[in-house]
Formats: sequence, structure tokens, C-alpha cells
Amino acid sequence: MAEIEAKIEADRRKLAETKDMAEEERDKVMHNLEAKEKELKKAQDEQAVLSTKLQVLAAGRSMRG
Repeated sequence: MAEIEAKIEADRRKLAETKDMAEEERDKVMHNLEAKEKELKKAQDEQAVLSTKLQVLAAGRSMRG
């Protein structure tokens, strides 16, 4: 996930630095950034759910043991 975040930030810097980029190209890049951010958010949410499930399982095992 850190790699995805770094890529998103690099793309944002590229977008900010390239002032003469055609409006159409900037819209395309912005759309791609938004899609990547949605993917990242989904992955983070899934990781949080899995982490919670793992904690529940670990707590259940410690109570049995």
C-alpha cells in the first residue's frame, strides 16, 4: 500500500508541475488518480476488516487456551 500511496503522490506532483499540459490530458490524469485513490481506500478498508477478524480470532483462541 505504501507503494500505491507513493505513486499517487508522485502523480499529483507531476500534475502540479506540468502547467502547460492540455486540459484533456490533465482531466485524464486526474481521473486516473481518483481511481487509484478509490482502490487504495478499498484496500485499506479490507485490511482493517481482516485485521479486526484476526484480532477476534486471536482473542477467541486465548480464551480457550
